[in-house]
Amino acid sequence: MRNLDRRCFLQSTSLLGASLLLNRSTSTFAETELEPSTQWYRGNLHLHTQWSDGSPMPEWVVAWYKEKGYHFICTSDHNTFQSDTLQFNAWCGACETPKDLTAFEKLGSRWKQVMDPAWGRLTQVAVDQAAEKFGSDSLTSIVDADRKLYRLKTFDELSAQFSEPGKFLLFPSFEQTGQSQDRRQVHMNFINVRTFFPYIEGKNVQDTVDRTFDQGKELYHSNPEPYMFTLNHPIWPYYDVEPQTLIDNPAIRFCELNNNGLEYDRHPQGWDPEKFWDVANAFRVAAGQPLVLATGSDDEHSYTRKTPKAWIMVRAERLDFPSLYAAMERGDSYTSNGLDFETITFDRGNGKLSVKVKAEPNTSYRIEFFGTKKDFDRTCTWINVPEDKHPARSISSWSDQIGQRFQSVDGTGASYTLAEDDLYVRARVTKITDTQEYQEKYQLLLYPAAWTQPYSMLVR
Repeated sequence: MRNLDRRCFLQSTSLLGASLLLNRSTSTFAETELEPSTQWYRGNLHLHTQWSDGSPMPEWVVAWYKEKGYHFICTSDHNTFQSDTLQFNAWCGACETPKDLTAFEKLGSRWKQVMDPAWGRLTQVAVDQAAEKFGSDSLTSIVDADRKLYRLKTFDELSAQFSEPGKFLLFPSFEQTGQSQDRRQVHMNFINVRTFFPYIEGKNVQDTVDRTFDQGKELYHSNPEPYMFTLNHPIWPYYDVEPQTLIDNPAIRFCELNNNGLEYDRHPQGWDPEKFWDVANAFRVAAGQPLVLATGSDDEHSYTRKTPKAWIMVRAERLDFPSLYAAMERGDSYTSNGLDFETITFDRGNGKLSVKVKAEPNTSYRIEFFGTKKDFDRTCTWINVPEDKHPARSISSWSDQIGQRFQSVDGTGASYTLAEDDLYVRARVTKITDTQEYQEKYQLLLYPAAWTQPYSMLVR
């Protein structure tokens, strides 16, 4: 059943006026070039270890990414930070607190006992993996009564072990994980912070996100370095976070586009992650508000794949968080599920986006440019989904005029110049066979692809 939503209608009419106003100021920022940068850095902003529900020990996880050529990662475990505070509570596989804490207090950190395999538990396999890679002497354990507890390495210990200036950096972070009072999952990352705060369960998704975002501002605004807030996997587990969340809070700049640790059943009339992104950006740019910028992650837990399946590439002057964050905030990054760009340039003098693919031999590529026109259809309708294998949901549905294909080129290089009536443009590259296959499926973004950020002459 599809219904016109009154809130969406009222919002559409008010934003139409804002769009008409913007038509008279299309030269905004036209004089400013994208800042020059020097090097692409590969990173992952969302992953898990035994500090919450990731299968391996934390040192094994960090080494896994470093050995695969990553330049930066953050261990964003659920509702926790890897501090030296003595603790036995855990996301999964929690331990009872020992009666005698004398030996544990001298060492601090989180302790977990080996248990039978189950989600998030510390298993003997994980212990053996770490011992084989780093030596049994690298593990600290204490026998308490009839059980053996292992100490998890703290962030500072992991950073000291693996970080190399200019080569590899580990950033402190955590994932706020929970649900709103209307039982929708809401997950958010705080990156480059060393403390966490209890999950805020708002009355609905918008309330949860807004209050969490505001609490982060209050706690972290005086940090010596900037911090980063991302809205994670909005479609998981089943259309839990609607585009309206980002439309109503334009202060949020980053959202996961491709999270390849997850799968979902797409409703045939519902949005996919790319549509979510385009809807938020269409309304925000039309209202003169900042662009939503994409991040990519594999949200890894089990580490059974031989290679990671998603990442973010950032073009920055130096490998440190302030430089990387500044580059991401100005749109000098892209996300990937397996393909890479060699170059991305956006000329603010004429609104021209140019890309070149990092090509593999004997492979054909398709470069597509997507965007939304200023006079796009703002109608929002709702699909009421009854409870069956998914929870009951009302899913928003949007016009095909949002995120429409402006241009398609088969080859390794292409460009598109923003027209007078374009709000923004973004580019996507795929292998031609994979593109054709994807068009026949409704799956998460599992096919090899890469996405530029959106660029606009109206806003940044």
